Amino acid sequence: MESLAGTAAQPDIRPHLPTVPSDWEHDVRGRLAAGEDRALNEVYEQYSSFVYGVALRVIGDPRAAEDITQDVFLFIWERPEAFDPARGSLRTWLGTLAHRRAVDYVRREEARRRRAQRESGSAPRSTCYPTSNGERSSSPTSMVAPTGRWPNSSASPKAPRSPGSASGCGASRPPSKPTGRSS
Repeated sequence: MESLAGTAAQPDIRPHLPTVPSDWEHDVRGRLAAGEDRALNEVYEQYSSFVYGVALRVIGDPRAAEDITQDVFLFIWERPEAFDPARGSLRTWLGTLAHRRAVDYVRREEARRRRAQRESGSAPRSTCYPTSNGERSSSPTSMVAPTGRWPNSSASPKAPRSPGSASGCGASRPPSKPTGRSS
């Protein structure tokens, strides 16, 4: 029977006590360390959907979440001693492994995307800044103050980059906002 503790209907007011490892967790760890295939099958049957769900929530890509799930279970197969039942439950540990690997995946993909943009010579639109001549540059130092000039000379940026530089923010892009003038 499931408890309603910790749900919206009834908040969890119980004190959080240290987790007492179950006999099954101790047993399965020993069996994994001994190389017993059935132990891995039991852990997979019990927690694979949970691990997949954690990865999918972080990544949002089902195929990548499957890869993360496989990686987590491969890790526990290769290094069962890494799980210490005295430090927490197997479920918590597997969830932590899945979450960390999913976050690493997201960071790697973001770095790969940025590297590809740099190598192709394009910059994300959010890093293009308006210049004094109404064109765009990837350098914030070429940006002008909203008044068209900087309030004091010490805050003045360096000379603007030429439009169409390798930044990918050249004359081919229109200004971010219309000037409000009609012809």
